[in-house]
Amino acid sequence: SSRLDMRDRPFFTVDPQSARDFDDAVCAVSLPDGGWRLSVAVADVSHYVQPGTSVDSEAYERSFSVYLPDRVLPMLPERLSGDLCSLRPMIDRYAMVVEARVRPDGEIDEFKVNTAIIRSRLRLSYDQCAEALGLIPTADTASEEMADLLPTMEAVLDAARVLRRRRAK
Repeated sequence: SSRLDMRDRPFFTVDPQSARDFDDAVCAVSLPDGGWRLSVAVADVSHYVQPGTSVDSEAYERSFSVYLPDRVLPMLPERLSGDLCSLRPMIDRYAMVVEARVRPDGEIDEFKVNTAIIRSRLRLSYDQCAEALGLIPTADTASEEMADLLPTMEAVLDAARVLRRRRAK
């Protein structure tokens, strides 16, 4: 199966400041009807970890990575979790991407899953993202890259708010 080339889309990651790997990225665009096309990319580990291999068996045993104050017990080898399967900025990476059309009322009326290649634009911390969106006071000015990404960040925030409201109902 061929991969969809989504490197032109403005994906970005949002993680804690201390995060060592970035396994998911998002982007969204506002649609004329008031809804959004929301895309969520997750690193495609299956491209690198084949079923039945020793890495697959070990990852299955561990189930997840454990983050301790002084060290990490990774589910996958560092070469995968911290590099090849980390959606680091401005590097082409394989991903599974869910694209959903979110209506203004928060209903998802269509979605598809694609194997894709993406290029995250920016790695943001939660605080950087919140400052850029005006959700918390800002200490400094946003970078040019962040300013360019602001419409995408706002669309993601708006779609997330509508989805959260619908879920709460």
